[in-house]
Amino acid sequence: MTSTIGTRMTMVDGRERVTGTIDYAINIEKEGMLYCKAVRSPYAHAMITEIDTEWAEEVDGVVKIITFADFKDQDEMTPVFGAVLKDQLIVAEDRVRYVGDIVALVVAETWEAAEEAALLVDVDYDELPAVFDPVEAMADDAPRVHDLSEEKIGQQYYKIRPKFGTNACHHFRLRKGDMDGAWAESDHIVERSYTTPAAAHVPMEPLSTVAYFEDGHLYVETGNQGAFDMQKDMARMWNLPKDNVHVIVPSMGGSFGIKMGIRTEAAAVAAAWLTGRPVKCIFRYEEMFITINRHPSHVKVKMGVKNDGTLVGKQVTIHYNTGAYADSGPGVAQKGGFGSIGPYNIPNCHVDSYAVYTNTPPNGAYRGYAVTQVAWAYENMMDELAEVIGMDPVEFRMKNIIGDGDAYATGEIMHDSHYDTCLKAAAESVNWGEPLEPHPEPHIKRGRGVAVILKGTSTPTTSDGKLEVTADGRIIMHQAAAEVGQGARTVLAQMASVALGVDPNNIINAGTDTTKSPYDHRTSSSRETYMVGKALTGASNELADKLKQHAADQMEVDAADLILQDGYVMVQGAPDSKKALGEVVKDAGEESFSGFDSFTNEGGVSPDDGQGIASSHWHQGACGIQVAVDTETGRVELEKFHGVVYCGRVINHLTSDLQTHGSMIMGFGTTFYEAIELDEGQVTNPNLSDYMIPSILDVPDCMSHDLLEVEGADVHGLGETMVPIVGPAVNNAIYNAVGVRIRDLTITPEKVLRGISGQ
Repeated sequence: MTSTIGTRMTMVDGRERVTGTIDYAINIEKEGMLYCKAVRSPYAHAMITEIDTEWAEEVDGVVKIITFADFKDQDEMTPVFGAVLKDQLIVAEDRVRYVGDIVALVVAETWEAAEEAALLVDVDYDELPAVFDPVEAMADDAPRVHDLSEEKIGQQYYKIRPKFGTNACHHFRLRKGDMDGAWAESDHIVERSYTTPAAAHVPMEPLSTVAYFEDGHLYVETGNQGAFDMQKDMARMWNLPKDNVHVIVPSMGGSFGIKMGIRTEAAAVAAAWLTGRPVKCIFRYEEMFITINRHPSHVKVKMGVKNDGTLVGKQVTIHYNTGAYADSGPGVAQKGGFGSIGPYNIPNCHVDSYAVYTNTPPNGAYRGYAVTQVAWAYENMMDELAEVIGMDPVEFRMKNIIGDGDAYATGEIMHDSHYDTCLKAAAESVNWGEPLEPHPEPHIKRGRGVAVILKGTSTPTTSDGKLEVTADGRIIMHQAAAEVGQGARTVLAQMASVALGVDPNNIINAGTDTTKSPYDHRTSSSRETYMVGKALTGASNELADKLKQHAADQMEVDAADLILQDGYVMVQGAPDSKKALGEVVKDAGEESFSGFDSFTNEGGVSPDDGQGIASSHWHQGACGIQVAVDTETGRVELEKFHGVVYCGRVINHLTSDLQTHGSMIMGFGTTFYEAIELDEGQVTNPNLSDYMIPSILDVPDCMSHDLLEVEGADVHGLGETMVPIVGPAVNNAIYNAVGVRIRDLTITPEKVLRGISGQ
């Protein structure tokens, strides 16, 4: 079998996808299953004074109404959870912290009965002062969302630096060089502020979990990106041995980060624990908008530059609005903090990045994790600085771009750096430096813009992989990467197939079950192809060597003369002298042979000064944009939209193209349309009628991309790279066209028109 690496191989589960036969979590049914519906707070901040369930309990089919009283004064389980800080309860105890906070769970025989009864649960509240803006939440007199005291937090969270007495649940710091000296050395010092709104993930499949207990074991069947995180959390919460918790993850209908962390799982397990029956919990679309979103941000940037374009210093203050609960906010603050320097050589850097509690829906992982917010700031700022010193924006970037052998702001030495190549390709895509042909309509002005991106991958992490050949000839791949629609199973089968010389379509994926699957950190940060792929490649090589050695003994030949091809071990140059892989296992008297490998990327940074290895490798890309801006309406049309992503080595051009297209479209959507709108903490557009995402008719016809490869390079993740840089590239192009710079996403015709009119 010729290797499929670098081809356009179709997805191994493609037929299941188009015929609708994939078993998503939302489709799982169990005998005797109950349904769980959340009762939610209408207030952003309030004390619960009474919960009356009498009318709700009279609804036919209601089995149980769960309140915090069901968890009080017992030591069998702990009803608190959180990705980093354990600050969220399954149901509120005495206080709600955002509009949508869960105060009760209705468990019923049918979904309809659960919904009806949920409307009849009567809750009385005493409203409290609330805070919604992350900068305002840092004021001394701001209402406190949580009690952030040393006694409350203790030393449990050794990598977390809460700012006690404030609403900041984490303060990440990066320190490099001398800022006072940098300002003294600078010919120009420019300071600007930029903001981004919350955005919804909008996967096709809603959040759904089925949970049940059997013989002291807990089973959680759920669409989630972190099976082993979930296993650990459920074991802790329900005081179970880890091996007694089975987290089973089927294919998912999209995620983009919303299915990372505890969502429906805690409610479903709690209901199953209290009723003794399987329970399904679904958060429908209107609930997903108040479950988790992208962090809104306020980013203040101060930069010093010399007249010749040399960057001297950069100071960044970031306030990420993590909402009512921390979720992944501390990680976002850290990754956005060290990512806020961008792909540039800057000798003096000072970053303060805060994850701040507010009385708004929680915010967490989102495609382009933490970087969309800071890239919007730093790539706009680079154009603003270029204008101050009178230098071409591309030339200015190229003068300061980071490369191999340079030290990043974290102190790590950069390698496999291709930011300059990405930037050049993006600039060439819009004919940078050549005169722009005027638009036929005189009131429509044309402009060009570029942006370049640096994004880290999770470091340090570990992934394990196992390959198995059975005596009956089956080839089974054991790994825990979640299939969220990105084609992970296909790409990993391709990588696993090389050493075995088999068709990837003939490799069976064993599925994700934490008590059977080898360990994986989680499916996030565009890490699976790189991390799990390396583990499976190692496992495949080990298995291939084992098969050759046994076949050599059986065939009485030298193992060095054997190759694996088309499902056989054969003598090189003598294709008729061969044995099927399963036959080798059978003749060895075994049920199966297996190979195993584990891969860890080393690193990590200090939360106190940001020094260390932030990323084992960096995701790199650039974007070139040409716009036509209607000065009468403020409407912006993309005439050229080109993305460039450094991939190192492309495993599958089909899935890589699809991921890059999706990333570009998502960046386009969050640039022009997508923003969670809040009124005193209430989401006012929690549905797909009011929350706008791009339709196929909105996607520009001019969208194109390049996937840059280098011979012998490592695989690089690519699924998120384009999302963060579409916005600043578009904004830079708009400024080039009409002299209007928007510093608060999203870019709307109204904002452009106000800028043109000088308002």
